[in-house]
Amino acid sequence: MTSQFGITGLSSANRENSSTLLGWQLAQRIQLTVNQVARLKRDAPVEEIVRELDVRLRRFGVFMTARELTDYATGISETPG
Repeated sequence: MTSQFGITGLSSANRENSSTLLGWQLAQRIQLTVNQVARLKRDAPVEEIVRELDVRLRRFGVFMTARELTDYATGISETPG
């Protein structure tokens, strides 16, 4: 069973490329959020960064696993700054 996603606001979206566009949008949302949190919470504990990432990504409709969030948070917390 496959799902077809419609993306409003993109006139070129059709059945052949809508899943590609959706994946591209999700990747951009994740990248944007990780960059924002990295700038604001660079020296924060991993648990705090995980919570912040989770809250911000859920606002965009992105739901990541605990492992993925922890991986991003660990990278952010280890960034020198």
